[in-house]
Amino acid sequence: MPPFLNRLRDGVDITKLDLLPLDLSSTDGFRYPVFDFSCDLGITKILYGVEYDIPDQVWSIVNTPSGWLNSNIEILKTSHAVKKSMASKVDVGIKKGYFLQVVLTKHSMTI
Repeated sequence: MPPFLNRLRDGVDITKLDLLPLDLSSTDGFRYPVFDFSCDLGITKILYGVEYDIPDQVWSIVNTPSGWLNSNIEILKTSHAVKKSMASKVDVGIKKGYFLQVVLTKHSMTI
């Protein structure tokens, strides 16, 4: 099993969680495992030249950190800018979005 999966199964004490502790001998907030993985299906994956058994509870493993593929920073200073940004992400206009929702709701009620 890939070594990073062991960290995912551990319980967390949120009151003591410290992802970057200054003292490595202190507790970081992670506790004993909450659940165990099983490898009954026999699925394997080669990561960086090493073959690992993939647990049955894991759907897929991506070699590249998916959070690093899209990096975009927006600094929004007003509530209007926040609304405009959110509206563009769902592909509706600020003024038209509300009325479009009302029309769709009335249409769905008549069906």
